[in-house]
Amino acid sequence: MIRRWTLLPIVMMIGAALWLTPAVADDDGPEYQRDPETIRKDIAGWSERWPLEEERKVGKDVAKEVDEAYGLLDWPEQTERIKHIVERLAEASDRPAVEYDVAILDTSIPNAMAITGGYIRVTRGLLEMVQSDDELAGVLGHEMAHNTLFHGLRQAERDSDWQKLEMIALLGVLVGAGLSGDPSVLQTLDVITLSMFARIGVLSSYSRRYEHEADWTGLRYAHDAGYDPTGFYTFMERLHSYELTSQPMLPSDDPRRRWDSHPLTPQRLAEIRSYFHQQSLSFNRAAVCDGFVATVRRSEVAEGLRVWEVLFHDQVIYQLSPEPVDGASPAERAREIAGRINDLVQRRGIDVPSLGVRKSTGYVTLHGLYCIPVHEADARLMGMTLEEYTEASYKAFRSAVYRAEQDSRNDF
Repeated sequence: MIRRWTLLPIVMMIGAALWLTPAVADDDGPEYQRDPETIRKDIAGWSERWPLEEERKVGKDVAKEVDEAYGLLDWPEQTERIKHIVERLAEASDRPAVEYDVAILDTSIPNAMAITGGYIRVTRGLLEMVQSDDELAGVLGHEMAHNTLFHGLRQAERDSDWQKLEMIALLGVLVGAGLSGDPSVLQTLDVITLSMFARIGVLSSYSRRYEHEADWTGLRYAHDAGYDPTGFYTFMERLHSYELTSQPMLPSDDPRRRWDSHPLTPQRLAEIRSYFHQQSLSFNRAAVCDGFVATVRRSEVAEGLRVWEVLFHDQVIYQLSPEPVDGASPAERAREIAGRINDLVQRRGIDVPSLGVRKSTGYVTLHGLYCIPVHEADARLMGMTLEEYTEASYKAFRSAVYRAEQDSRNDF
């Protein structure tokens, strides 16, 4: 059985660029590879060093130990959901021939991991935190990129100097077997040695360069597979909030500090966000997160007075007079306003700066387009002028959008 602290780096894989790992300048510098063609050439070289069947052997025993340490959760519908997303991502990846083995780990810690050889593990906590398939695809794309780019094996070779001389000697034989592609050499090594090698590379923390490469390449996989890459940013943003509020700080003498991670930083989130600008993609938080939706209801606002209301993120943003306006009932008008808001939000997104107000004409706008037409009859109900009620509706809408944004970051 693996001791729990030994597994800590896996639990931190997606959430952090790990800075305490001994590093080689080439792998831990600020520059990382973005160009898909260059990445594919690099992958081709590593594929010759590590044939797929040998790579699979390295990860198999580690996956088994991870599964035994955490326990697997029997959750058929979520397992099928993960498999479907992984299949789409694999087809869009740089190594579509890899066959992925997926499972759910029974832990509340939100995370995912890709173990060398195509073993993908997702925790119960992560599935409870993601708000859409787009967010889950972004996470899985990041982990798949670690696998397709050979990050585990590359780091294992890089960090072999951590080990005892005897272990290095054994690793030399194993790495040599991978380089030569001679399966007979691998067969002479027992399972314990194989598992020890895999722990060094798979369970050790990734360098900053590797995390950035997995971020960028995973975003490409998600987009090419038909998912909205905004989902990766929104989930990582939420995970950042989780780390800041929920992750305990380890004492300086705790042995787990060897594997401790630097939390997600605003700089890394900004780097992820830059992908959208460089690829000319739209960023639409509302399309991948819960709560960015307008609804209607009828409420009793005073004794004997029931009115229709428009809500955004369950917060009232507009109340309508019970009398018809221009031949439309208040129910029809409320549904029209909510429908217009939802259509614009899904097509173009929404944030506080995208809202505007035209008090003189009685309009609240979204992306410069009117979405709430304010009527004199509704203003009279509130005891306000048209301009006053337009301003009040704008402020209520802005407050609701702000709360939706905050909840999308902190809903865990």
